[in-house]
Amino acid sequence: MNYPKFFICDNIEDKGMEETRSHNFQLRIYERSKLYKDIDHQLIITTSMIEPSLDNPEICVGEYYTNESKSLRLENE
Repeated sequence: MNYPKFFICDNIEDKGMEETRSHNFQLRIYERSKLYKDIDHQLIITTSMIEPSLDNPEICVGEYYTNESKSLRLENE
């Protein structure tokens, strides 16, 4: 069985996951990912509750979205 080199977790705390569980899940995914440092891979996780120790430019890339800065940009805004 081949495992993907690309993995997406979309909004992992959807449907009421508690913050501590979400943070624990993020840390476990990150720690597991570090085991495969010799294999090129990428993880994409969307979350509104980033684990503070992972919230740094070496790990997190891309834009941050808020109510004032939404991911969907309409021409009139």
